[in-house]
Parts: sequence; structure tokens; C-alpha cells
Amino acid sequence: MFSDIEGSTALLRRLGDRYADALSAQRALLRAAFADYGGQEMGTEGDGFFVVFGSAADAVHSCVVAQRALSGHDWPDGIPVRVRMGMGAGMPVQAIWPAAAMSFWWLVRHTG
Repeated sequence: MFSDIEGSTALLRRLGDRYADALSAQRALLRAAFADYGGQEMGTEGDGFFVVFGSAADAVHSCVVAQRALSGHDWPDGIPVRVRMGMGAGMPVQAIWPAAAMSFWWLVRHTG
């Protein structure tokens, strides 16, 4: 599952210094929802998350819980933080991260 704050640049302009508090709250709310359904955080980029779940149903349930938590939160200046969430369903495949893959191919090329 991938997430991203909708309109984060505009939100930053509107909230100014209070954006950091909003971002921290968003992260805490989402992480709690992910944990409730066994989500494993694989990475973050800016205000977004990359999280994997044991099943598509767990991912959907986690997103619903997260969206409800976001909509019920008391945001700075009453300006809601909206988060887009998207997911794919299918059997996950464990892969080597790009940096590790490059190291592996260098090793094969230079030793074999």
C-alpha cells in the first residue's frame, strides 16, 4: 500500500510551522492503523508510506481504519489532512533491493 498527503505543498503553505505537528499526527495515526492489521512499513518518502500486508483484506481494513482516524482527528486550525492510499493485490515477491542487486552483479562479473 502506498500513501501520500493530498495537496501537501498547499497544506504546508497554509499551516506554516504547524505543518510539522500535522505531519507527526498523520504518521502516528497511519502507523497505528497499519499495526492493527499486521502492516510492515517498508519505507517512507516525504509524507508518504510504503507498507505491505499479509492479505489484500488486511490492507483494505487498515486503510479504512486510517481514513476514519484521519477524519476524526482535531487538525491544526481545523484544516483537514487528506491522505490518498493505493494498493495492488497479488502475491508478493521478495526481491533484492537495487543497491544489493548492483553489488551482486558486480561480484558475478568480476569473480566469475
